[in-house]
Amino acid sequence: MSSLLLPVLVRGRPAFRRLLTLSTPCLSKRLGSSRNLGASGVPLRSSSSGSASAFPARVQPHSKSDPEPDAGSTSSPVEDEHTVSPRSGLQFEEQEKKYYHHIMETLPQYRETIFTSTDLDDLKYALLCDVSELPELNDWSKSSNKEIVDAFRLMTAYALKHKLVISDPRFDHICCAIRKQINSFSDEEVLEIGKLHMLWHFPETAKEKNYKLLFESFDTTCVTRYQKKWFESRDMTTILRAADVVYWQRLGSKSHFLKCMIYHLGLKAKKPQHMIQLMFYLGIIRSVPASYKFYDLERKVFSFVEECSLEELAIVVNSLFRSKSRIQYYPLMQELLIKSLKTSSTIDDYLLTTISKGVNLAPRELRPLVALLQKRIFQRIQDFSNESIIHALWMFASNNVVDEDFAQGVYERTLNDIGNLRTKELTRVITVFTEYVSPNRNLKKLAECIFEELRKPEKSYWFRRLVFVQGATLHRLLICGVCPNDFLDQYMSSMTSGTICSCYNFSTEVANEALGVDVHLEVFYPDYNGARLHPPIREAVFKQRFQNDSEKFVKSSGAKGKFSTFNLRSVELAKKVLLDVLGDKEDYLLVKRVIPSSGYIDVLLHISKDGRYLPIPPEMRRSEPWELTRIPAGTIEGDKFIAITFLTTSSEFSDRKIRWLQRERAAIFKSLGFIHMEVSCSSTYCRTSA
Repeated sequence: MSSLLLPVLVRGRPAFRRLLTLSTPCLSKRLGSSRNLGASGVPLRSSSSGSASAFPARVQPHSKSDPEPDAGSTSSPVEDEHTVSPRSGLQFEEQEKKYYHHIMETLPQYRETIFTSTDLDDLKYALLCDVSELPELNDWSKSSNKEIVDAFRLMTAYALKHKLVISDPRFDHICCAIRKQINSFSDEEVLEIGKLHMLWHFPETAKEKNYKLLFESFDTTCVTRYQKKWFESRDMTTILRAADVVYWQRLGSKSHFLKCMIYHLGLKAKKPQHMIQLMFYLGIIRSVPASYKFYDLERKVFSFVEECSLEELAIVVNSLFRSKSRIQYYPLMQELLIKSLKTSSTIDDYLLTTISKGVNLAPRELRPLVALLQKRIFQRIQDFSNESIIHALWMFASNNVVDEDFAQGVYERTLNDIGNLRTKELTRVITVFTEYVSPNRNLKKLAECIFEELRKPEKSYWFRRLVFVQGATLHRLLICGVCPNDFLDQYMSSMTSGTICSCYNFSTEVANEALGVDVHLEVFYPDYNGARLHPPIREAVFKQRFQNDSEKFVKSSGAKGKFSTFNLRSVELAKKVLLDVLGDKEDYLLVKRVIPSSGYIDVLLHISKDGRYLPIPPEMRRSEPWELTRIPAGTIEGDKFIAITFLTTSSEFSDRKIRWLQRERAAIFKSLGFIHMEVSCSSTYCRTSA
């Protein structure tokens, strides 16, 4: 990448962003002519790093029978009739790990440090010898390390042949001996024990004490050796082989060894394959240490980017996503987009899903590349599963570059195969299409189909697990004209009872949707007789939504701002002008959030039927901030109440996340009897709805 572009994208500094354009010569050269991209047979890897094989055929893409992903799953990538469970056996996340590990297995530069699935099969085959009896020895204290390893190999073979689990009492003594003497084993012996250890059957219904204790011993000795010997010698082969054994073991997400080495060793890696492999293990760790600075790891990956294929960058992106992070170093995101465009003809479901995670919320300067990628994906849309193109649509929507043809294609495929979509895809579909309205799409029909799917027990279970997702989806179903009474009653009941509202401690996301749903029900479904937010709860939710300090609004001084400051400055400037027109009559003007769930403060004016300004009725001033501000009964016929929303920028008229909320606001104002006007303070743009 040109040295000119690096400072432009680093951390997305606004001062530099203006300099980046798609006409930059070096970027045009990197992309080549648009008609040749993806069709020129660009190799998957540069010539300096060897050639990549085709995508692995042994890892099947999205299974139609996949259950919902379980964030807490730690199931093994080695699965057979003894290890598969209904909830974790076929999860997409586990299949995804297999896919990316297999990518490394097929590349020659990883051969020294990767334990392949073929190696696993070979080891199993080698152990299936004629083992008629077990060595009967209770005291292994006088045995040599070699004798213990040989005995453990023999017992593993016996257990495989007879389908025994490691918790069988006959294996207690050998497991105890290994744990006691593991620090005295050589590196090769430790790795041998680790490989044998992961072959044992591990039914989830059994308490495999020996298995977990052996894992802890293996993990602890790896940490010790890393801190004392491996790190100083930079013996990357041994370190990464040990880490790969941890991957194949069933408790890799709890590995202190992986947590200890990935970050510190990653910043010192000198070969791209070592860096990529380290980043792969990052995705296994569930609780990432606070000391991890992903930005620094991303910069290190970027230093090798010319030698990495798209698949290898995808390994990095997937691990960042699994670690609850996303790409922060924008040059790396740009490189991901460029490689995706160059090899767009070879992208499959897994890669498309990962790319969608990686370029979500891209900086504005990279969105033309995202839009170009959308065109390439649309040309091959029939090659992808519904799940992957829905993830892609979600990413394109987050970047505000959704193409109508692409959206319509996803809409039609969704309706044709809606029964095979998981809860995650169903909720994302209704969210995106509520934001991107088209006369070609019947939102009410889509909402009804999604609602029927969500009622199915296996999908209803996952839908009810995340309160924020549930609230957001229900809000959009209501906007589409579908009122799922049973779901709403359960959702609103959970918001007013139990642990969610204990001490009125709501997360901001939960508060947003709960308040939005409650207000929508109040305005458009007055006959709804299910649970609603009680006034004290509504007050608490409102305060959490608008009056609590938020880290999302940090001022230049470092102080936290308020959520209620969305358009407060614009309103304050407009108020001065309006008061001049009104002759400084404060009672003729009311600055208030008319709709309590809205992020915008409105200015209310009262005008008689003959065009004179009138005082605002006291009832409207007295209403609480978390209540709807209604026009009082008995108002003289012909009087008009105007609600003006002063927006900060004209872009708020087109931003997709604001646009659908503005449509809802306009409908609420109309239902309440207001004339609603939206004015951009940065332009002469004005929109009025009666």
